[in-house]
Amino acid sequence: SLGLVGSEMCIETVWAPIKFDDKLKELDVPLKRAVLLEGPYGTGKTLGAFLTAQVCVAQEEPWTFVYCRPGKDDIFDVLATARLYAPAVVFYEDVDTLSEEANDPERVSKLLDAFDGITSKTNDIMVIMTTNHKDRILKGMLRPGRLDAMIHIGALDQNGIPVSYTHLRAHETEAD
Repeated sequence: SLGLVGSEMCIETVWAPIKFDDKLKELDVPLKRAVLLEGPYGTGKTLGAFLTAQVCVAQEEPWTFVYCRPGKDDIFDVLATARLYAPAVVFYEDVDTLSEEANDPERVSKLLDAFDGITSKTNDIMVIMTTNHKDRILKGMLRPGRLDAMIHIGALDQNGIPVSYTHLRAHETEAD
């Protein structure tokens, strides 16, 4: 199941650095993480964000979780908030909506610079983005070095649903 594979990759790529942040710092391993969750509508990409929020606040030293609402929140303000309250995870849903700004080359350049600055190796900030339309994303966002992982989240099959439920219940228990 692609859904099961995608959820397992999320656990390793997104949650492990949050859970083991102190150990990574001890080993002088930088956090640089920019992850794109892509796939069709209704496959759990947003649920993954809310599970990530639970993981963030359940830590001994909690992480800040910043949710960016496309069309409502200014991405530059959101990134500034993440810098201020680091360590932080920024969740940007429907990142393909940024392509609407492609007609303004100066804004696109500033946006790409902002993402490069926020995900530099010296920041404790992770950016998780979702899209249902990978083909509509600004091409500059997809270049090597800007994204650490692109994870396809497909529909869960009958084996993937219990696994996802188990992860959800485990994180609810940790948060209690």
